[in-house]
Amino acid sequence: MAAMSVVAVLALLLSVAPADDVDVDPALLAFAQVPADPEPAAITRGQHYWIGNEDRLDLFHGEIADIGGIHIGVGAEQNWLLCGWSRCEVLVLVDFDQAIVDLHHAYIATIAATPTRQAFVDLWFDRSRKASRAAIITRYSGREALGALKAVDVARWSIERRFNRLMAQMKAHDLPSFLTDDAQYEHLHALAVRGRVFAVRGDLTAKKTLQAIGAAATSTQHTVRSLYLSNAEQYFSYNKQTRKNLLSLPMDDRSVVVRTHGSNALDYVEGGNSYHYGVQTGPSFRAFVADTHVTSSHQILQWAPTATEPGTSKQTSLSPTEAKTAWRATKQQKARTKTTKTKTKTP
Repeated sequence: MAAMSVVAVLALLLSVAPADDVDVDPALLAFAQVPADPEPAAITRGQHYWIGNEDRLDLFHGEIADIGGIHIGVGAEQNWLLCGWSRCEVLVLVDFDQAIVDLHHAYIATIAATPTRQAFVDLWFDRSRKASRAAIITRYSGREALGALKAVDVARWSIERRFNRLMAQMKAHDLPSFLTDDAQYEHLHALAVRGRVFAVRGDLTAKKTLQAIGAAATSTQHTVRSLYLSNAEQYFSYNKQTRKNLLSLPMDDRSVVVRTHGSNALDYVEGGNSYHYGVQTGPSFRAFVADTHVTSSHQILQWAPTATEPGTSKQTSLSPTEAKTAWRATKQQKARTKTTKTKTKTP
């Protein structure tokens, strides 16, 4: 009977409509109406990636700092970190795993409910869970509330560890983040309160979500300034549908794409948890995606010159053919240099 009582109370709470002060920004209704792609038959490795494991996100800071516009990203807390840096005007969170979308609903609710950075950090480190539950139930109802509550229950401990790790990493690189900087956090809080953050289940290779996001951005006259793809591109090639999806996103000369890749054919960044960290300008990204000879992000990264340190790259070329030619020339020069050094050492 006691268990039934808890269920009944929860059902009553979830039947209450969200508060009026969390309505979507009227100018951005098109984003709230973006349809979700179908659930995938399976998720990557059968795991929910509640937290990121890219330990050198600091490498992206200088590329996206204060560029504004729309930030679109896959994955979890990485996007809140990047949006804090970019000071994005609209935050669109996309993942093909519904559990991660549910987690973002929990983030939206808790950030909206806590006006100060320290209150937010304390809330996620609060083992009673009461405050986070209250924030979610205040913001959401029905399936969205249930999903967010479950995400918090399952992922809280992982998130606490990840937050601690992020704070330590950013401190080591002398970089502020939404977890340590009041101004960055207040920016995210304002976005959440004003209804300028959207989370939706979306597949970069499917037919609905990404194109609808592109259409919403175009109709509201917003530009995608930062696109974070994490390492999602490892798991698919560029086909006609994927190209159509990615090219639907309006970009300009200031737009930047940031991604990681775990191929062992690419150099890894020291301390980057076996990832290559790549940056690409928006115009270059569009040129490469539109070229049918480019079939994967691996080529984009492989043909790009090294950026700040080994394991990083920055692609700015508007011609995939020229980029590939330059890469081959560099590779041949390195081979000749290596041969010369070997001959010199031979007695």
